[in-house]
Amino acid sequence: MNYSCAICGEDDSRVLKQYHHVFGKNFGKEKILLCHNCHDKITYEQNKLQPKVRKAKSGIFLIVFVLRSVGALLEVIGRNLIRISDSLLEEWKKCQK
Repeated sequence: MNYSCAICGEDDSRVLKQYHHVFGKNFGKEKILLCHNCHDKITYEQNKLQPKVRKAKSGIFLIVFVLRSVGALLEVIGRNLIRISDSLLEEWKKCQK
């Protein structure tokens, strides 16, 4: 079975890091496989929050953490989609010559 990063598609097993909890370990069991780079980008954003916010199990801190986590995930996905679209456009331009 082939595994790849859910965001960038990297399939080199040496850099596939682990399954990332989409909504954090304290809330939800949904996980995705990420490479080291994509995982670090999302974790970097999560770690901007204070530990008491990151470890919350209920209340406003949990909402803040979940929003930050999903927002960071979508931001990384969005940057990759823009990069892919730019690459496709460049390839299309080459074919038009």
